[in-house]
Amino acid sequence: MSIFGDFFKKEAPLLGLQGSGGGLGFLAGRGGAGSSGITATGGTKEPNVSSPDGLIYTYHYFTTTGANPFNVTSVDGSGEVEYILVAGGGGGGYSQNGSGRNGGGGGGAGGLITNFNNHPYRPFTPGPQVVSVQNYSLSVGVGVPAVGPGTAREAPPSADTTAFGYTAFGGGGGGQNEGQSAAAGGSGGGAGSVGNAANNPGSGYPPSGPPYTQGNPGGAGGPGNGGGGGGAGAAGSAGGNGGAGGVGSLFTAEYSIPDSYGTTGPNPGRYLAGGGGGGDIGSGDAGIGGAGGGGNGKGTDVTGSPGTANTGGGGGGAGGGPNNTAGGTGGSGIIIIRYST
Repeated sequence: MSIFGDFFKKEAPLLGLQGSGGGLGFLAGRGGAGSSGITATGGTKEPNVSSPDGLIYTYHYFTTTGANPFNVTSVDGSGEVEYILVAGGGGGGYSQNGSGRNGGGGGGAGGLITNFNNHPYRPFTPGPQVVSVQNYSLSVGVGVPAVGPGTAREAPPSADTTAFGYTAFGGGGGGQNEGQSAAAGGSGGGAGSVGNAANNPGSGYPPSGPPYTQGNPGGAGGPGNGGGGGGAGAAGSAGGNGGAGGVGSLFTAEYSIPDSYGTTGPNPGRYLAGGGGGGDIGSGDAGIGGAGGGGNGKGTDVTGSPGTANTGGGGGGAGGGPNNTAGGTGGSGIIIIRYST
């Protein structure tokens, strides 16, 4: 069975676009929505956050799974929450020892699902999420470690992030040197450098792309250089010089998150789920990780940088050379829940 078989398992979001005529009504604002009336505990709680939409929000950040669930203790308003689910990032590609060995591909970012109002990834169905008085069990995906040559590179179930019945899938691992194909995932891993084997980047979920995408494909490998891992907002770059990791998804303006989490990037706001950069056989040409926590690829015999914790960033690809060299571990995922107060 495909690792993607249970995505949006409670509902059938892909049917929503077919019945919508392809319109973009999901980008419209809520038009004066007031207080959710929610009282809740769980995670790291940050109250009284002002937003450009004129509302005051309470945020809950979950970076581990276990003893601190989202516990709704009362609701006397709409009960509506918004969420971001980010899975663990994929590990960067390995470089096996031997003369002329090349760079590994960057790891793909963990899949990202959100219903934050106005965000381009807000799906038609599910849209609003209404909670009631109960404990909501959550699972935050761990980052995927890089693995040695010949090992399956798909993200394990522990890399997935789940909440409210939905699953964001762990990022695909980058391909090793000599052209190993990369794995699919929330975002796909970058392919290993061109060699004697197949050179296929991993696909993001779903392979058919927007508007329900969790992420993007990785980049192809080049001569001596691995491709960049895909990110939530863009595909990874092809190798040549090590491929840059795909940029993550940007949260800004009325769908912003505070500076407590995420990373900076080329535009104002916070980024999550960036792809890892591809590794390189030389020095100075390795790919940089994508904004949103992607780890940098590395040059000769240097281990790829890890993805940033709590972003779902992919790990950087290993530098090629005569020694066994590992890719970077993917960054762990995160769940962010907010509601107006």
